[in-house]
Amino acid sequence: MHEEEMASDASEFWERRRDLRPSSDAGDGEGAWRLVLLVDITDPLTESAGGQVVDRLGQFDCFSGSDASALHLTVKLFDIPVAPSTTEVAGSGPAVQRVDAVVSDVVSDRDPFEAAFTRLNLFPDVVYSEVADAGLLGEMNRALCDHAGIATLDRDGDGFIPHLTLGHFAGDSDYDELVDFLEANREVRLPTLTVTELALVAYEVGGHPPAYDRLETYEL
Repeated sequence: MHEEEMASDASEFWERRRDLRPSSDAGDGEGAWRLVLLVDITDPLTESAGGQVVDRLGQFDCFSGSDASALHLTVKLFDIPVAPSTTEVAGSGPAVQRVDAVVSDVVSDRDPFEAAFTRLNLFPDVVYSEVADAGLLGEMNRALCDHAGIATLDRDGDGFIPHLTLGHFAGDSDYDELVDFLEANREVRLPTLTVTELALVAYEVGGHPPAYDRLETYEL
């Protein structure tokens, strides 16, 4: 994502939708594996409804949709490399074990909560649904960043925007037509999700959708 296109509020991206330059991060760090803490959407109704939205967006050449089975809410990306063979925290290196300890501490007093999917929006590299969660995902993101040894990245802290990625841009050939569609179909009809657990995942950078391995699950 281009630095000049960064914003800290979902409405800022929407206001600039006609001026954004669609970009793809495919190949950017391709083949590397990193850590991410996320909400894995396994509810079949939400997964099915999300897949239908992705299918409708698939009519545009500039859009590359996410697999319905890979839909998720990102809580925190970690700039920590991991081996593709990493499948559990116990057999991983000290950096991964440190992240696991920090996540365990942050979520230890968290309760299940609801996340509602409200409107379609876009970043320069993805189309997504805005998420209404009473700010709880952002609170967890900031709490993780407050721990020593956990790097604050571009989309953390005040720059964190909770979102459900529906797909990535693969070009800009019919971008204006896609924006026309988003303007006419902003409302998202997805079931409200009850979040009861988080997952620490090792994922492949640059893959759409990326391959990933669940390393640990944290119950709320």
